[in-house]
Amino acid sequence: MNLLMKLKSYISAYSHIVFILLFLLLPSCKNETTINKKYTYVTKNSSLDQLIHKYRFSTDSLNSLLKNYHWNTAALYKINYELGRSFRKKLDYTKAVQHHQKALDFAKELKDTVKIVTASNQLGTNYRRLGSLADAVKHHLFSLKIAERYSQKNTKYGKKLLSFSLNGVGNVYKNMGNGVEAYHYFKRSLALDKDLKNYLGMAMNYVTIGSIKEHEEKLDSAYFYYQRAMHCDSLIKSKVGIAICHNRIGQLMSKKEKWNEALHHYQSAKYLLTEKKDAWNRMKAENEIAWIYIKQKKYKKALDILKRIEKIEKERKMYGYLAQTQVLLASLYSDMNNYKESSNAYKKYVDTEELIRKMNNSQKVSNIQVKFEREMSNHEIQNLNKINTKEKNQKRQIIISSTIIFVLLLFLLLMTYLLFTSQRKRNKTLRKANKIRDKLFSIISHDLKAPTIAQKIAIENISSQMESIDNDGLKSFYNVLRENTENQITVIENLMHWTKLQGDRIKYNPQAINLVAILKNEMKLYCISASQKSIVWKKELLSTCIVYADRQMISIVVRNLINNAVKFTDEGGTISIACTCDGEVAKVSIIDSGVGMTKEQLASFYAENENIEVKFGTKGEKGTGLGLVLCKDLLSRNNSQLKVESEVGKGTKIEFELKKA
Repeated sequence: MNLLMKLKSYISAYSHIVFILLFLLLPSCKNETTINKKYTYVTKNSSLDQLIHKYRFSTDSLNSLLKNYHWNTAALYKINYELGRSFRKKLDYTKAVQHHQKALDFAKELKDTVKIVTASNQLGTNYRRLGSLADAVKHHLFSLKIAERYSQKNTKYGKKLLSFSLNGVGNVYKNMGNGVEAYHYFKRSLALDKDLKNYLGMAMNYVTIGSIKEHEEKLDSAYFYYQRAMHCDSLIKSKVGIAICHNRIGQLMSKKEKWNEALHHYQSAKYLLTEKKDAWNRMKAENEIAWIYIKQKKYKKALDILKRIEKIEKERKMYGYLAQTQVLLASLYSDMNNYKESSNAYKKYVDTEELIRKMNNSQKVSNIQVKFEREMSNHEIQNLNKINTKEKNQKRQIIISSTIIFVLLLFLLLMTYLLFTSQRKRNKTLRKANKIRDKLFSIISHDLKAPTIAQKIAIENISSQMESIDNDGLKSFYNVLRENTENQITVIENLMHWTKLQGDRIKYNPQAINLVAILKNEMKLYCISASQKSIVWKKELLSTCIVYADRQMISIVVRNLINNAVKFTDEGGTISIACTCDGEVAKVSIIDSGVGMTKEQLASFYAENENIEVKFGTKGEKGTGLGLVLCKDLLSRNNSQLKVESEVGKGTKIEFELKKA
């Protein structure tokens, strides 16, 4: 009692201290709160992130979100960023630019370096695909310089941002025909991606380096880099990346005049890109397929492709591809002796090239290069550096204040916790003990009592009929005694394992084990029981399958599942046992043609209902369901779960998976 009184007095005293400290410290954070109230981040609001992910392919739905979150700058950044990506996937680069520009403006308003770098990179990519290299180089170089001055550039995420920016700049130089400068940026980006083990980034850089080598007519080197890119894309199962590699290799084969091989690669690319709805890269494949058809004098096929993709390229303002398509149309019509259409197609090509030239003013590009590469005293970068410094100081002040308050509150909570924890522990222990006791009494009264009574009756019959009983009758009584004894042993073993599990007395000792060997060993134990019921075994087992699990626990699980299958399968029925070892996990399935389970029994199992329900096997064998409960608990210890499918009169299918070693 004295201890409780002292604890209460300590709590009261420390409460006053905490309130005084809060009063003193909170004013210093007031300005910070006022400044950042407008820019409250919504990253913790998982509902918005879920909505954005759900509507990422629907621009109408994303636009409706803008109205709902018009008050939240961080939310407006996220939604506009995703809208830009969505419009780019639809090849509407003009709208993609508009939304990514808004995202960049909101990122600057939030003073978030990461968001500024990311949004600026996206803008550069959009402008590059529009053919406006001047705007593309401006945004990619701006993104690169901010990424290089990022305070956390040496972290994993900082390196990823820098690699992304370097790749963007390299792509602009490549499109400008400056392979030397492009190669320099791609090599830097590749080195970072190798350090990060970022296979997607590595694949992108290998492809672009390969295209530079191809432009330099170093075709063997180009092929080497394309194969490296294909390998990286295959590791991460990137269908778009694999398709791009097919496009590039097809181009190499065309240069070597290996038309059939080239056509195979382009068609593979087209198939993958159609599946992934990537129209930008698909235009490249279709252009090249049409060109090969022209070479092979398959004019109708070529014309169908070119007319179709010309319409798409005009609608989506894909001027670079549009110029290529128009040149091919001019060449095709000329080969078909349709000189009027050939002339019209060529005129369209000239107009498109003029439009691209106006968008890509070389003098403007050169001025921007000088501005961003040689003059780094840019006013905006200086402001961002100041903002970073200010944010660091503010964060440091908040962290120190919060730490002091947190420690005091933690001490206060700890003292309070000591008043109640002892009683809660006692109540919990008592409830668990009562639950285990009730379960034990139920099992003893059902599964252990019934076999004992059957044994008693069998012994009394033998005793009373000793003189008149024949060998067949005696054998029948012996079988009853044996079956009931085996049932008792199974129940007692399961009971021992279950009670140890409830009391945390079974040690979890995972190791590399051969799952197939365990299955075979446990099957041997039930060969006699199965043969007495004329049960047919169907086995689909490998020679070996090594998993990481506790040997004893998995043996108990398999033993119980096979025992149940034999117990509840009719005479002449089948039991199928299979083990697959694909991917990262091994799967075990045990299927019987037995009596099955009702929907109520299945629902009870999945609801973790531990109430006893007596069930009878096909020869009168009794069971409580304790074995399945035990299996479920043991598999849970091994980071797995039991999956049960069953239908009355048709049988039961039980599966579980284990992680491979």
